[in-house]
Amino acid sequence: MQMRRIFDVKNFQDWIPAIVLVWTAIAVIWLWMKIGKSGRQFFGLILVILVVAVFFIIQSFTMFAQETLVATVTCAMVTNKPHTMVVSLKRADRKETETYEMGGDRWMLQSSVIRVQPYLHFLGISSGYSLTRLNPQFDDDKGHEVKPIDLGGIYFERSNAWMYLPLIASTYGSGVIEPCNNANYNVFADIDGSMFAKPV
Repeated sequence: MQMRRIFDVKNFQDWIPAIVLVWTAIAVIWLWMKIGKSGRQFFGLILVILVVAVFFIIQSFTMFAQETLVATVTCAMVTNKPHTMVVSLKRADRKETETYEMGGDRWMLQSSVIRVQPYLHFLGISSGYSLTRLNPQFDDDKGHEVKPIDLGGIYFERSNAWMYLPLIASTYGSGVIEPCNNANYNVFADIDGSMFAKPV
């Protein structure tokens, strides 16, 4: 199961929390120097409340806008072999690239998702996912034999035991389908673990 990182410095939006915190610190120091000793105790309480509020605002912004790279998929049709494709799967958390020759005209990457309670997003906790299968699909309905590839993931939705944990909202399966058109796709997961693909 993979969990998201709170920040990824490759995206500009991930610098926003640092910028806001720096300016907040500057404003606090300026106010601290301006008020007298008698008001500093009350100001300290207000400061704590302000810092907590700013933290949750920033955290919610970064978490709800976050997209986590799950894998990169490349698919090419095999010459002179109808309905046969070669699919290359490069998982974000692994160095090696997995390559499979399989029958089909489209590929479907499936995952199992364990969705946390929404209020946990404000604490920087996002839903987890586990890649489960690479599944082929065909453009026609001539009774082709479908042979999915098991990716060794955890099937959260197959057990109700997870639902007894108070921090878990639900478990379900997610997937993304794209044609085999000699293109590269980056597959992402959003804060709830649902997957979607973008061409590279």
